[in-house]
Amino acid sequence: MSRDGQLLTTFTSGKGQSKGSFRLGGAEYTVRAHAFGGTYELLTEAGTCVATAERVGRRNWSLRASGQEFVFRRASFAGRNQELLGADGEPVGSIACAAGFKLGATADLPGLADEAQVFVTAVMLLRWQRQRNTVAASTAASG
Repeated sequence: MSRDGQLLTTFTSGKGQSKGSFRLGGAEYTVRAHAFGGTYELLTEAGTCVATAERVGRRNWSLRASGQEFVFRRASFAGRNQELLGADGEPVGSIACAAGFKLGATADLPGLADEAQVFVTAVMLLRWQRQRNTVAASTAASG
């Protein structure tokens, strides 16, 4: 992941698309998905939860980080892109899925700390990878 052309961090996903990790500012973080319910946590090396994303995959979902709650919504009914909403309910930021076969994203998330921005982007990458694998398995099974 980069900002203004400079490498910020590298997110590495684990097996099963339910977790991953990244290093930022000298600290190691783990992104972990709960088995059910669309909940993800951002954990420090010591295992302390510093951010939580809930109801991910629903039309509206939320992020709790740095003592604040941020609301996101899917930009369209069947789409993968997400919008960060301001206090007035209008979009102030976004996460867009890369086009084509490459798994990637572009994020503009003003007001979120760096670790929260990386966390939210990583959560979406994990979800998109899980969806991609589900479609591939379904296609292989039927074909």
